[in-house]
Formats: sequence, structure tokens, C-alpha cells
Amino acid sequence: MAVKASPAVLPNSSKEVSADPRKIREAAALAVVDGDAAEFLPADIDPRFSRYGTRDQQALVNEICRLWQRTQEQFLEIGQSLIAAREMIETATDKSLMPRERRVYAEAEWSKFLAKLPFTQPIATQLERVARALDSGKLLPAELPSTYSAAYQLTTLSPDELDLARQQSDIVGPSATRARIVEFKRRLRETRVDGGIPILVRRKKLVIAIERLRVEQERLHTERERLCAELQRIDQDLSPEPVPDGEF
Repeated sequence: MAVKASPAVLPNSSKEVSADPRKIREAAALAVVDGDAAEFLPADIDPRFSRYGTRDQQALVNEICRLWQRTQEQFLEIGQSLIAAREMIETATDKSLMPRERRVYAEAEWSKFLAKLPFTQPIATQLERVARALDSGKLLPAELPSTYSAAYQLTTLSPDELDLARQQSDIVGPSATRARIVEFKRRLRETRVDGGIPILVRRKKLVIAIERLRVEQERLHTERERLCAELQRIDQDLSPEPVPDGEF
């Protein structure tokens, strides 16, 4: 639910005043000169909160959450637009050029395009990387932090690092922060085990070894079942036939 600002009305006037706090203060000052300051705002609304038209804190919580979610949606839309712009530039590049010349030309056109935008090239790169990670399935929508800078840090994790991050409670998802992700990545890449082997390298080897054991265990189980069935057949063949009643 969006919280709509209620315009103020000057005393003895039908003219509405903008909900901008600065203009409200200016109008209030004029009202003080006229001696009608008490009539400038409704009695139950604190002048500091008049632009929101409410004293309900939960309404403001809902509004802030809505705006925060919209911020995330907007940086994803910007990333998608950047991908589209890059593809347009690459498609429009002269096909008669050599591959290297085409790359140089496309990068030059890309730089010209970015120069028209209200943010720097590094920010554009981060926004684009996040959108691509979402498109490729590397990240799921529910795993995205609420800021593009934190989301970008997730895109820099390797598949193994991302698997570990998903096992943590505060490294992926809306509550994740850039600082926590950077610290998580630093710990992983600096930690060493078994004589200096990076912990992720050791973990990958363990995962592979465990998977091999699982496959071998299944093979042994199948072989055991086969041998047990064969043993049962042999035991049945060796069992003496029952003697009919009355025969000796």
C-alpha cells in the first residue's frame, strides 16, 4: 500500500501547498505572520510527518518495503537493458571486418553508449553481470540481495563457493550485504588445510571421493544381491526332495 502525501491548505485560503517539506515550512512561516499557525495543519498530524498523511508506523514500514523492492526490480531492469544495448551494438557491427576489428569497434561503440548514462562503466558492468547471472540460472531470483553491489559479489563466486554460500544463512538472499559476501569470499580463498591446500580444493576432492564411494557401494550392493540369489538357487538344488507319505 502506497502512502499518499496529503497536501496542506493555508488558513483562510483554498490554495493547496505542495507536500515538499521545504515549501510546507515556508507556508507555515507565512501563516505565523498572519497569526494563524495553529490552523495550518490538522491537530492530530505532527508537522514533521505531514507529507505522509499518516501517523501509522506500519503503513510507513509497508511503504519503505515496497520502495526497497522496487529498487531491486529497477536495477534488474537496468541490467536487462544494458544486455539488450550491447547486443544491438554487436549486431550492428560491420560483418566485413576481421574478428579483432569488430571487437575493437564494438567496444568503442559500447563506451560511447555508456558515456551517455548517469553512472560509470564499473557500475554498468556490475548491473549487467547480475542480469546475466539471473538469465543463465546461476542465481535464482529469491537468492538476490536487495542491492546491485551485493548481488554482483555473488556473481564473482565460483560454483563451489556458491554452493557453500547457499548453506549459510546470511550470504544469499535479500538480507545479504556486500560486506558479508566479500568477507565470506576472503575466508574461503585464504583458508588452507592439509599442508597448505586451499580449503575449496580439498572440499572438491572430498566430494568426488564420496561420490565414487557411493557408486562403488551401489555396485557392491547389486553384486551382493546377485550372489545371494545364486546361493539360494544352489541351496535349493542341494536340498533333498521330500519323500511322499507311505514311501520308505
